[in-house]
Amino acid sequence: MNRWPVLFLLLIVPVNLWAQTSSLREWRQQNEHAIVQSYFELLRIPNISSDNGDVSANSEELMRRFRNLGFQVSSSAERYPEHALAPVVFARYEVDNPAGTLLLYIHYDGQPVNPALWNHCQPFEPCLIDANGPVSLPAAGQAFDPAWRIQARSASDDKAPIMSLLQAMTALQATAQEPTWNLLVILDGQEENGSANFRQYLAAHPEELMADIAITLDGPRHPSLLPTMYFGVRGGASLTLRVHTAQQDLHSGNYGNWAPDPSIQLGGLLASMKDDNGRVSIEGFYDQVTPLTATELAALERIPQIEDSLRQSFAIARPEQTDTRLETKLNWPTLNVLAMDSAGGLSAPRRSAIPASAQARLAMRLVQGIDPDRQLQRVIAHIRKQGYTVVENREPSLEEMRQHPLLASVHYGNGRPATRVSMDEAAGRAVATALTLDGIQPVQLPTLGGSLPFGDFSEDLGIPTIGVALVNHDNNQHGPNENLRLLNLWQGIEIVGRLVTMPAP
Repeated sequence: MNRWPVLFLLLIVPVNLWAQTSSLREWRQQNEHAIVQSYFELLRIPNISSDNGDVSANSEELMRRFRNLGFQVSSSAERYPEHALAPVVFARYEVDNPAGTLLLYIHYDGQPVNPALWNHCQPFEPCLIDANGPVSLPAAGQAFDPAWRIQARSASDDKAPIMSLLQAMTALQATAQEPTWNLLVILDGQEENGSANFRQYLAAHPEELMADIAITLDGPRHPSLLPTMYFGVRGGASLTLRVHTAQQDLHSGNYGNWAPDPSIQLGGLLASMKDDNGRVSIEGFYDQVTPLTATELAALERIPQIEDSLRQSFAIARPEQTDTRLETKLNWPTLNVLAMDSAGGLSAPRRSAIPASAQARLAMRLVQGIDPDRQLQRVIAHIRKQGYTVVENREPSLEEMRQHPLLASVHYGNGRPATRVSMDEAAGRAVATALTLDGIQPVQLPTLGGSLPFGDFSEDLGIPTIGVALVNHDNNQHGPNENLRLLNLWQGIEIVGRLVTMPAP
């Protein structure tokens, strides 16, 4: 059952917040058709930023929309012409007698797509769907079913917060209201690809990005459907592991039972990295984890249990490490194989040859206290303990291939550490109050599952930083059929409206 309508009607908040929330909802209910149409227009603009992709059409459209709302808008490309393909957009809004400056970080780029894997509609041709498939847009004035979903790349990650902010500001202006804060909105065009342009600008011009509170608007809400905030994000490190067995592919009839099979070797090597319960077996993998504080542990205890419903939703018979709840495991490091390949994979033309090598891409999500370089070296040390000779960031020579029956190459770059701030800070309490419904506090996660520029604000700039998640947990982000439940968009408009009008801590 959807508890949100009841919760919004029973808000225990100051009168001005209740009036503001009510007016925003009424405005949204009268403008749902225009909101969806406007969002479709934004989602139709391709935004894949990997490999220096050109997402500048998105930045131009966003600059236009924010200017129309009275923001002062600029772009990092004005100082750095090389940013032209994926500039950082800065939108500033000033009010009389502000409580301070509130910084909102959102990204507008998205993950790569394979259109062949998408159902119902293509990645940049958004459509409305229900449980049975596509549905037609209602006529103007007709109601939208809040359970319907918008399907498109970045419908959730991360254009949904952008649309929530744009519509919240439109609603505030339409109802003769203003934010209580000066706003600094940062729109990053490379978050899915390392945020190089943003970090270059931050390093050169930190004084321009100072604020009293920073809020990152990214990530999925908790599966309990409650409002969700987080106090840290994971870091990351990745590597490509390749097992080498021959100089060239060899005919499986002529050389089967003689030529080693690199796919079998790779499979055994990967299997050695986790035990049967899903715990990583690499020595020292969990050693540097910073323990949760008493406040953080108490916050986890208050979160509704969702293990059974989540397992049913994703059709998972038995999760890893069943003795610990998911929210606790978000504060542990992970190791996952995100891709494997041998002889071009199953999509390659069928042929009868034993491949010369097999490879896998491994990704680690890191948590507070873990050094990315040390964690990478732990993985490499484990590979060596399995009897492999390992060469790093290069291919093995022919002589090395002739000498070593178990030979692997590992290619990796720099990782990024995790960051986490205290749950006891005044900024966190202010955001929690803005999200508290019917006396029920929002879900408060010590660590979000994903990674984004959080420490850039909390550590590099020293700004009290909080994360707020708006989108549905089952949104297929980074995969085919990414979607946003309409109810999350409606609630996102109200949540962002409450944030920009919240009192100072």
